[in-house]
Amino acid sequence: MRLAMAQMAMKNNMNENYKKTLSFIEKASGSDLLFFPMLQMSPYFPQLSGLVANAALSRESDARMSGIAYQAKKNNLYISPNVYLEQNGRNYCASLWFDRRGEYGKTAKMVHVWDRPQAYEAEYFTPSDTGFIVHKTSFGKVGIVISSDIHFPESIRSCVCRGAQLILVPAVHTDQDDTEADEWEMRVQAKQNGVFIAVCARAGREGNLFFTGRSAVYGPEGNIIQKADAGEQLITCTVDLKECEKAREKNPYLKVRKPELYVMDGEI
Repeated sequence: MRLAMAQMAMKNNMNENYKKTLSFIEKASGSDLLFFPMLQMSPYFPQLSGLVANAALSRESDARMSGIAYQAKKNNLYISPNVYLEQNGRNYCASLWFDRRGEYGKTAKMVHVWDRPQAYEAEYFTPSDTGFIVHKTSFGKVGIVISSDIHFPESIRSCVCRGAQLILVPAVHTDQDDTEADEWEMRVQAKQNGVFIAVCARAGREGNLFFTGRSAVYGPEGNIIQKADAGEQLITCTVDLKECEKAREKNPYLKVRKPELYVMDGEI
């Protein structure tokens, strides 16, 4: 399959970001799947505490989301945008899913939400009420793990236990992050789960944060298949999801695991 990732720099205007989204969809023509960074329609407002964020979208009614659905059908392309979503009176950091017919799939929402300096996400996001989502596609199963969820091994493992061969991670990387640790975290989880992991991050400067890009694709052996620099760009690469089976035979971590012996919630 041909995977595409839109490493975008966002403006403080949702319509301008939507136009840029459409431009990336056009550039990704010929790919099988395209996904975007965290909060692609909005500036990264969680860097400030106490804002009234008016950028929430309603999946059912927002014309921009309908426009992306139309483009998915027009381009025969799976598309997963990540947005600030209002649903049933609550706000989420959420990845929508449009199949090649332009139809909505299940919405994945960030599960682990907490505050840290210049990332006051708990002020704006409600933790997921549905858990991790895995989508069936014509080339295999695709799971979605959003931003900070990658720091919890249960996130990627949960998707893999549901059959995922590829994990999409809409992300935020800044110049304050530990670049080397972040990279090794993904390499280790890719190998331990025998799964492809694709991380798509923001670019550009917003307020006091510089987004360093570094979108990357990791293979099921823990290898780096492709890695971007800090600039705004479309990243594409070809991945064969059947390689997951070979990697899991070589490193049978999933087959020999003993979940009945592990510490369960409430025992720590």
